[in-house]
Amino acid sequence: MLGCGVIATYKCDPLDQRWCALQTADRALPPTVAPPAQPARPVPRAPTPAQLADADRWFEAGRALAKAQRFAEACEQFARSDAIERTFGTALNLGDCAVRDGHLDQAWRRYDDAGRLADTAGAASLAKFAHEQAAALTPRLCAIIVTLADPIIAGTTVRVGDRELPAAAKLRWLVEPREIDIAITVPGSPVLHWQFHGKAGETKVISVPAQPPAVTVEDVTAP
Repeated sequence: MLGCGVIATYKCDPLDQRWCALQTADRALPPTVAPPAQPARPVPRAPTPAQLADADRWFEAGRALAKAQRFAEACEQFARSDAIERTFGTALNLGDCAVRDGHLDQAWRRYDDAGRLADTAGAASLAKFAHEQAAALTPRLCAIIVTLADPIIAGTTVRVGDRELPAAAKLRWLVEPREIDIAITVPGSPVLHWQFHGKAGETKVISVPAQPPAVTVEDVTAP
């Protein structure tokens, strides 16, 4: 895995400079002082040619800044490009940004995004690399698995920390080891609420039956 002590150099497809494969990893990276780059909300409509041109320009600017070891500025440019269109290149670089800044859960999600994009495009070697980057972070994170009884009642919400997840039969979310707050709201029932300390490499499973019981911390188990 490429962590916060190395810089990755990618060889890019000449037809699409945002699709890049790992070439070398050779320089130590100083930690950045800027807050972690946050992915912006998706553009509601398909990006226009002008927006895509901007995304390409910002991505290339980010690459140039990274080569100059201006990493905080580079991450800002990658985030701007990603806000227009998420590509393998933007997701992978934002994963590197998050690792550098010590935000491993964000890094896992960006690497996972990159892997999924490469899977969809049929780029097996790129997908393998991104998934390996994500997998290498997993032992350092706590996995939260929430299973909801079928059928899922309309209006059900699941919140892990400050993030609301779309209700589904099975949700999996990785977080950094810390105090974790989970709230599940099922219309017509009291809010189910759990608080616990998640440990690295641990899996917490919460199962919500069709008729949610009274809230008890024992509902959280580690397999």
